[in-house]
Amino acid sequence: MKNRQKIFGLLGTEYNKKRLMHDFLFLLTAIIMIISLFNVRDVKRETFPYDPEKAEWQSQYVKIFDAFKKGQVHLDMEPSLELLELENPYDPKERDEKHAFYHWDHALYEGKYYSYFGIAPLITTYVPVYLITGELPNDFLVTLILAIYAVAFMALAYREVVLRFTKKVNLWLYLLGFCALVSVSGVYYGVYIGDVYNVQMISAIGCSMAFVFFAFRAMRTKGVVPRCVLLVFAALALGLTVMSRPSVALMCLAVVPLFIEFLVKSKKAEWKKTLATVGSFVVPLAICAGFVMWYNAARFSSPFDFGEKYQLTVNDISQNTFEINFIFSSIYSYFFHPFWVSKEAPYFIMNGTQTLFPGARYVYGEHYVGAFAFILPALTMLYSRIMRSDKEQGKRDITRNAFAICTVALSLIIAYVDFCKAGTNMRYMFDIIPMLSILGAVTAMEFCARTRGWKKYVCLTLCTLAFLGALCTGNILVQNL
Repeated sequence: MKNRQKIFGLLGTEYNKKRLMHDFLFLLTAIIMIISLFNVRDVKRETFPYDPEKAEWQSQYVKIFDAFKKGQVHLDMEPSLELLELENPYDPKERDEKHAFYHWDHALYEGKYYSYFGIAPLITTYVPVYLITGELPNDFLVTLILAIYAVAFMALAYREVVLRFTKKVNLWLYLLGFCALVSVSGVYYGVYIGDVYNVQMISAIGCSMAFVFFAFRAMRTKGVVPRCVLLVFAALALGLTVMSRPSVALMCLAVVPLFIEFLVKSKKAEWKKTLATVGSFVVPLAICAGFVMWYNAARFSSPFDFGEKYQLTVNDISQNTFEINFIFSSIYSYFFHPFWVSKEAPYFIMNGTQTLFPGARYVYGEHYVGAFAFILPALTMLYSRIMRSDKEQGKRDITRNAFAICTVALSLIIAYVDFCKAGTNMRYMFDIIPMLSILGAVTAMEFCARTRGWKKYVCLTLCTLAFLGALCTGNILVQNL
């Protein structure tokens, strides 16, 4: 009986940010999750000498690096004459009929090859590794490096959101929830595959998590100078998110209610401090935006053109338009598309790219599952109960509610945009899953904290099972690859 009480007492412990042991346990958990990245796949993570003569046959980021080294924004590659003579080189049928040679998934614009990939990984990984070692990292090493800082910033962002939006959090659920978050976030998926597509995906996850951390931490800081410094880093992180994958940057807009709350609560007598705070974020963000627009204009003659429509891929991207009848299909595909049950291990598998509704036009044939299949994002649906409870008690947290609503609304918008412009692919799901998972974890922990008596232990058990299930889904996803 005493042992049972000790166990329930331990599981019932509340997280206290003032207790060093609690933060040490969280730090230890984060370190374990980072170490686990090294065991995702047994591959050679190495560097190799930069050879400008062989850059054409390397990965796209090496080609971009090579172009910058040569003082140009276009890739040092010559399109074939057959390709340039086509009436519409972006039409795969026409390319095949004329047997025109082309480099797959590169952007062709005004007779030159470009890469539409964002250059953030080049800034954060390729160039630093080159400066330190004199060589360039292969894709597997890059995804690992990016995943390490993605998990690190994920831990910091997760902690800040928990501190801001919850009052009482169960320590056990707090630690387990972070493990589940990392598992479903897409970092394991990206590290396992280790190609250029997942380089930009993991980069976007890491940069967006860095933005969330710096933004939340800045708004929690009372000192003007440290707050301004944190907001400078937040602006740079947001800029790097745009330079990784712009659609993920849209999810960062969920933090806007936090900024609005700060401005509303700012005192008129302290307008200089408020102005310094706003300027420390707006100015570096404007510089980043200016650089992105300059780079876009240098490549595609327009500051707002990221070059996706010039891809040489499975269809003419310019034909992929927004259509109202794709709304339900996008919601199903990006949220509710499930794992299929199999008689063989891993027993839950990703099925084909078909949806219940027609419309996916840009499909590689890769399998995928929607966000709610990973359980943690699905827990966001409990948030309505929290809002109802707040209303009954007359204690509404307007900022938290706005953050939750924005997170869900933005994920719906991104799902629709991705579906209409690109279709369905597992990588696209990770545009929305990390932020939804943070909200889902916080919602579940807050919901559990509000229960009393024997219901509290029932809720704790159910949340534990949900978090463990989410943790397993990440492993199942990797086993499907």
